[in-house]
Amino acid sequence: MSGLPHPPRFIDLPLSIRQRIYEHLIPRDEVQFPTRSLARPHYFEITECDRNCRNLLLACRLVYNELAPIVYSTKHFIDQYRNSHLQRLQRLTPTAIQSLVKLTIFLNVSSCEPGWPCCKERPNHSHPGCAHHDGPLSARSPHYQEVILEWHRTVDHLAPYIQPSRLHLYFICDVADTSAAVAVVTPLMNRGLPLLAECNIRLSRDIDPSIQNLAHRAAEQSTGHSINVATEPHTPFPFLSLPAELRLQVLQHTDLVTPYRQVDWNPRDGYYLHYGVRGCDWNCDPDDHHGCQFRQCWKNLDGHGCFCSRYHSAFSKHCRCWRPPSPLFLVSKALRDDAQEVFFTQNRFIIAPIDGYGEPAKTVLERFEASIFLQDIIPAHFLPRLRFLEFVFPPLDEEYLSPRCSALHDWDNTIDNIMKKLDHPNLTLRIYFADFYDASYASPFRKKITRKEGMTKVASAYMRIVRPLERLKVHGLSQLFVHAAWPWSWTEEGRNTRIWKRHIVENDVSVIERRLERRVMGEEYDSVQLGKKELEKSQWLKAHERSEEFASVID
Repeated sequence: MSGLPHPPRFIDLPLSIRQRIYEHLIPRDEVQFPTRSLARPHYFEITECDRNCRNLLLACRLVYNELAPIVYSTKHFIDQYRNSHLQRLQRLTPTAIQSLVKLTIFLNVSSCEPGWPCCKERPNHSHPGCAHHDGPLSARSPHYQEVILEWHRTVDHLAPYIQPSRLHLYFICDVADTSAAVAVVTPLMNRGLPLLAECNIRLSRDIDPSIQNLAHRAAEQSTGHSINVATEPHTPFPFLSLPAELRLQVLQHTDLVTPYRQVDWNPRDGYYLHYGVRGCDWNCDPDDHHGCQFRQCWKNLDGHGCFCSRYHSAFSKHCRCWRPPSPLFLVSKALRDDAQEVFFTQNRFIIAPIDGYGEPAKTVLERFEASIFLQDIIPAHFLPRLRFLEFVFPPLDEEYLSPRCSALHDWDNTIDNIMKKLDHPNLTLRIYFADFYDASYASPFRKKITRKEGMTKVASAYMRIVRPLERLKVHGLSQLFVHAAWPWSWTEEGRNTRIWKRHIVENDVSVIERRLERRVMGEEYDSVQLGKKELEKSQWLKAHERSEEFASVID
């Protein structure tokens, strides 16, 4: 029996063959999730590949030393704090730590994150998240000391073996205040951590300027990009000494000019951007595609978490999302004047209904949104700089204007106050009377309206809003484009007409719009010849039309 040959063993294969086998077992860039999950009931599935890797890593020291560098350099390693531990990180050997390339640590997470089972599509930026998430961390939190101590221990365990400029770190710890944020970033800044190749850090679910600044500093210092005090210039660059033309040219390359050169505003949300589609996917308009790089940065991280500084106190080099450039208005009076010059001349301004573009108006304002913007928001000396204004009114019915008599009176006064301040010949004014998103939003009145009521109530309401603009024509307004909703869209007959006799709808709308425009601009005015139909649609309207298309399919 002793003369029989030994059965072939894996370790007897040439090293090159073994390495090829390892590579087939470990798909590159696969995410290695923790066994404890981030959503109910706190378990992620372990793939067959994970089992194979785990079994091989436990086979013998030789296989481990050969396989570990491949596993931890090709997989994205993720761990989350649970039950006083970052267990998987604490168990990593020096060989594994030296090989790490991508590491995500969820220390305390207060919102849905992309890729989590509880998040269907994208992070929830508007609400705290579901019941499976943590509350913001503070000294009053029950396990505050345990979380901080475990985090410090983990960094001490990793730091001696991390290879300089190799590790890409994604770190989230949502805190409630600055003192907790300082305790969280201390290990990254003061514990002898080698330089990281990349640091994406989030310290709060919500925006807090001081916490956001701390996240920025921690990320820069941990990657070696922070300014050395010894070499920092004693005086800042004299930007305001540059010629005015050059200053304005530079500022046009900042967030003062939005990706689509469109800015929405309403009294509740202030300045914001509205995108025609939710994401950059198959239905992204080719004409708008260039703007996709300035939003939804979390989609570029493949489920690593959301580090968008538009919504969170966070920093990531991947985030280029547009946000209101408030700091540029606060540096000095001189820079504020330059910033306002660029902001108000280079963008279109869409004044939106406070309750949304396609929903019935619920908030009764004493003044129209357009009046508030023109008199209270934009500085009076910049009114002549405006080149494009778009006023969007919510879907109108018999109840919209009756409690808003004061708003109509104020609208009339607003036109009186601004009519001599605008550069009328160079201003394009667009008025939109929006329609409901779909039948579920439509008011009972609009579902039962007769043809006579449509003209005497809805179209008359349009006219009462447009009529004060006559005074702008006297001062030289040359371009007015009015877009009206068909009053009978949501009656049973009207819905059938929209589907089978679209030409009737188009003719009625054309008659209403022409009547409104000519009331202001005169009987010879022809907006179509001036390019009304060729004028670029605003992003809100593209989204609105997609909603209408979807609703028509459902109907």
